[in-house]
Amino acid sequence: MQFVNTRFLFIRFMAATYFVFAAHFSFAHNGLSGSLCHQHFGHQSTNENISVAAEGQFVVDALAELKKQKFEVNISVQNVLDTAFNEAQFDTESRLFNEPAPVTELHFTPGTPFFLKGSVSYFF
Repeated sequence: MQFVNTRFLFIRFMAATYFVFAAHFSFAHNGLSGSLCHQHFGHQSTNENISVAAEGQFVVDALAELKKQKFEVNISVQNVLDTAFNEAQFDTESRLFNEPAPVTELHFTPGTPFFLKGSVSYFF
């Protein structure tokens, strides 16, 4: 028989997002293809006691591609709507040796801003 610490499991999964939605629309016709992808993550807790919530995010990406026998042209756009968002967010407490009290801050990794990338390939 194996016992599991349920309190640890609850704390471990509390930071999970409660609402996630993703959609992908694509098309292809006569060598022209493309896709439009979006993802939405709802608000989530950033610490163990659920006192600070991280903002949700809604991000849209797009891709267009033209393929012919001898060449290929691609255009990719990340974050089409130029939404300011944070990829990872954590509420942490830190204290330097010369600070009288600990400081609680929200640490995050900024999300990708609007980014356009194109490529042309020639096959021989």
